[in-house]
Amino acid sequence: MSGLIGKGKVPRRRSFTLIELLVVIAIIAILAAMLMPALQQARETAKKIDCTGKCKQQGAFWQFYVDGTNGYMVPNCGGLTNGGGNKDYYAAFMITAPEAQMPCYMPFSEFHTAITGGGADESVRADRTRKLFGKYFQCPSQPDINPSTGKNYWTYKNYPMPTGYGSNYMIRLERPANTLRGKISELSKYSLSTIPVLADIWKRNSYLASISDSNVCLPRDTEADNLQPWGERNGAHQGGSNFLWVDGHASFVKGRPDNYMTDPWTK
Repeated sequence: MSGLIGKGKVPRRRSFTLIELLVVIAIIAILAAMLMPALQQARETAKKIDCTGKCKQQGAFWQFYVDGTNGYMVPNCGGLTNGGGNKDYYAAFMITAPEAQMPCYMPFSEFHTAITGGGADESVRADRTRKLFGKYFQCPSQPDINPSTGKNYWTYKNYPMPTGYGSNYMIRLERPANTLRGKISELSKYSLSTIPVLADIWKRNSYLASISDSNVCLPRDTEADNLQPWGERNGAHQGGSNFLWVDGHASFVKGRPDNYMTDPWTK
């Protein structure tokens, strides 16, 4: 009888001691700390690739515009509205230009109403522009708000825009005559792969006194060296930027691109 009872006993399990439990937790914490930088790097690499795709996508719309305007490139600034202003920026121009064939296209009157309708304050206008246009013009690494100013990165008059892409300042409408400067045929003597259309420059923390609202423009050749490295702020894109070039290709660049020509008309 006693033998049968002995055989039926269930062995008692030994539980973890507090010290053993703390050791296990410490090991997990160390492994997590070791893996975190790699995970963040992988996440930023994915955003960088996504940004390259956005540049290529904008390149397609940019080419539609060139084809639809008999060879004129998208101006960086000029007269978007009747009477215009002296700074009408790339993104707003693309959105309201039917030649660009953007899915978010709308004429200027609708553009104005969609953002400012109902007397919306700045935060509401900013939210509306992000929802309407962020898919096309906001770099995946770019936060909604500039941490150094507490405001949106880019503003066109009363329209706070989330775009993180700066366009070539030298492709523009001349003032005061409003004559277009920047027909693509004028560039035939240069390699189109060396002339930038735009780049993701939202993280740039240098500003040029000679260019109004320079945070939305690529710098001129003579000033570009003073603005490197492109990925200086927030470590975004692993210290570089994505560029879209006139020939339609997009590339990731660290430091100043070789043979960079912002203003080929002066050469």
